[in-house]
Amino acid sequence: MRLCEEVITVVNQVRNGEDGFTDYRKTVIRGASWYGSLKATVDSSGLKAANQYIVRIPTDADFDGKAYLNPISYWNAEDVSKLFTFANGDLIVHGEVTEADNEITPKLIHDNYAEVLTILTVNDNRKLRKEPHWKVVGA
Repeated sequence: MRLCEEVITVVNQVRNGEDGFTDYRKTVIRGASWYGSLKATVDSSGLKAANQYIVRIPTDADFDGKAYLNPISYWNAEDVSKLFTFANGDLIVHGEVTEADNEITPKLIHDNYAEVLTILTVNDNRKLRKEPHWKVVGA
C-alpha cells in the first residue's frame, strides 16, 4: 500500500481474570498510514471541533510477530502474548510505545505521547484484491 511508512502502536485492553482489573498489551506495527485532521460541526449550542484520525494498516505490515484476531476471539483467548486486535475503545499511538506492557495505562499513554486516538470504528478491508487493509477511525 502506498504511503504506509509510519510506525504505530496498538494498545489493547485485556481482562485479567486473576484480580478482575484491566491490563494493557501493546503491538508495534511498522508500515501503516496515519492521517489526522480537525473536524468541526455547528449545532444549536455552537461550534464544536475535534481531532479525527484515519489509520490504514495493510495486511502485509510488520506486526512484530503477532497475529490478528477479531475482538471477541481476542478477548476469549487464553494467551494474547502473540495476538492483537482493533477494538472500539482501544488506543493507537502515532509512534512506538517504549514502556513495558505491565507499565502501560491510558493515563501514561495520554500524558507521554502527542498523537493518540481512541478507536471508534474499524473497517475490515482485507478482502480487497488490491491493497487489503484495515481502516481505523478514531478521535
